[in-house]
Amino acid sequence: MLLDKLFNLVKGPKSKKAEKRDDPLLDGITPSNDEKYLTLGQEKMKLSNYQGALRDFNSALQINPSNAMAYMQRSKVKEVLNDKAGAKQDFKMAKVYLDKLDTGLKAYHSGFEE
Repeated sequence: MLLDKLFNLVKGPKSKKAEKRDDPLLDGITPSNDEKYLTLGQEKMKLSNYQGALRDFNSALQINPSNAMAYMQRSKVKEVLNDKAGAKQDFKMAKVYLDKLDTGLKAYHSGFEE
């Protein structure tokens, strides 16, 4: 029963009642947990629930606007939904944040060099 409920949640709402986000299965998703929204969006993508995935990636980015993976995944969804300009913009944003991460990691690791 719990597995069916989770599958229906990830698959997408069938009615306005199912649209509510106060489902007990979402208890772990707090206003500060962008990674959980990212994971939920990725699962919805696997089930071709692109509108649901888009909402979850948007939520992840509202919480953490520098989440490169959320931009990358949202770019994929926008491409599927034929929003080519939006997909391109999200891809650029993902690259910006990945480049910043790469620069930070290089600086961090340079401190270990002899």
